[in-house]
Amino acid sequence: MVGLFLLDLTVAPQELGAYVVNLHLTVNVVSKHLSGVAIISQPGIWGNPTDTVPVWGSYGTVTVGGKQVNTLHLVGNPAGPDSDLAPTFYLVAVLDGWTSGTASFRYDSATYVDCKVFQSSAPVEQAAVKYQPIHALYAVALQDAQVSGDTARLSATISAAEEQLKAFEAVEAALPALKAEIARLEAK
Repeated sequence: MVGLFLLDLTVAPQELGAYVVNLHLTVNVVSKHLSGVAIISQPGIWGNPTDTVPVWGSYGTVTVGGKQVNTLHLVGNPAGPDSDLAPTFYLVAVLDGWTSGTASFRYDSATYVDCKVFQSSAPVEQAAVKYQPIHALYAVALQDAQVSGDTARLSATISAAEEQLKAFEAVEAALPALKAEIARLEAK
């Protein structure tokens, strides 16, 4: 490869509930530098929260068992490479070509080793998605939305209230089964 190219990879640990990393990188073949973003998510966690971390590093090519592989070394932090903030993300990967391989990474005090790496199908636009915290709706929140006079805020509050009511229906439907299970266990 010559010049500059884009590389999209997914790093997936085998553990349930583990962080999954989608890397969107620019590879500079001349300087052997990488830069881009790591979009880190936890599939299976409610709302699938994501975090976007700027990353940068370098790569090299080595021969292992008569075959050339690429080794990637990335670090990242929320403020980018020009800040004095300590790295919060580390990744080392060994790739067969640029399409697959294995990696180890550390993020948010969690470390994962022997993760599968494969070409990503995650869109780059996903980087703009930010996790929104849960806001329980109660009388004051509803009244605040109403007095705001902001139709967009009112519409969002109505949508959130409808979703919350749907969840309560599911809880209400499950409640008799829980009571029956308590009665069964207490009868023993």
